[in-house]
Amino acid sequence: REYKPDMVCTMAPGTAQFMIRGLERAGMGHVPVLAIISDFEGRGAHQWIEHRAQYALCGTSICRQQAHDFGLPTARVFQTSGMVLRPSFYELEDDGLDQAGRLHKLGLDPTQRTILVFWGGLASSKVLQIASTLAKSGKQHNIIFLCGRNKEVAEGLKSMNWPCKIHVEGYTTKVSWFLQVSDMMICKPGPGCCSEAALLGVPMIVEWAPFTLPQEVAVCKWILNRGLGFGFCRVSQLLDQVERMCDCLDQAGTKAQQRPVPVVEKGLTGVDLNPGGNTAVFEVPALLAEVFDSHNERWRAEREGRD
Repeated sequence: REYKPDMVCTMAPGTAQFMIRGLERAGMGHVPVLAIISDFEGRGAHQWIEHRAQYALCGTSICRQQAHDFGLPTARVFQTSGMVLRPSFYELEDDGLDQAGRLHKLGLDPTQRTILVFWGGLASSKVLQIASTLAKSGKQHNIIFLCGRNKEVAEGLKSMNWPCKIHVEGYTTKVSWFLQVSDMMICKPGPGCCSEAALLGVPMIVEWAPFTLPQEVAVCKWILNRGLGFGFCRVSQLLDQVERMCDCLDQAGTKAQQRPVPVVEKGLTGVDLNPGGNTAVFEVPALLAEVFDSHNERWRAEREGRD
């Protein structure tokens, strides 16, 4: 009542129904509630789609279908071309350096393949396990570690004996820049970071294990089915997958040539059809306006009908 919103947007699962009920109690049941879904699926471990009065903004074909199966009317379901990413991933930084210059700037060897290891904003002890495996291999790859706010992991990496050149980075807002200088990324299957890598054409090696979070399994399937990378279940399998990826890149010549060719399948649109064609962040403003206008039009029509 204090803020008198025209629309409520939620970016957290399990909140839409509470917002709808709260608005109804406040006498504001006419205000539309839109869930902007940041997972590949809208039903399952995270319940994004939970009330037939809500609107759903989906980033994948399967999420859109789940919304329909739940019973949301077609007019309440919208799909973007992928996950909503930071605009910086579309405004690539021109630092005046070529690839070799960027690698030199990081203290790395431009003649070697560069691996980016990224395990989310807080990293985890898994990064140290991966680092230990890569270090023991004796391979001369460049390795970049993005450790986020986990200073303990960063210090642990710096204290290890390395047979190759590494760069350890703490918290950064320049993930897109580090992706640009990398040939591949080893990561957890987060919908955001994997969508970022797909947009920039960087192939991935993702962990897909029995303890992979349920909401991230869909991301693993997308990466493997779309030809965006490989998976590993145990860290001991990682070296083979890294060498396999290097062989693929050597055959392709460049990362751009490694980008998967869209495969036409019934029911697939957006990022499912063309992983590198995600422009969701630029589509959202128009979709918000469409939700607002269409909802208000229906609400006015219903009110006039009651009168």
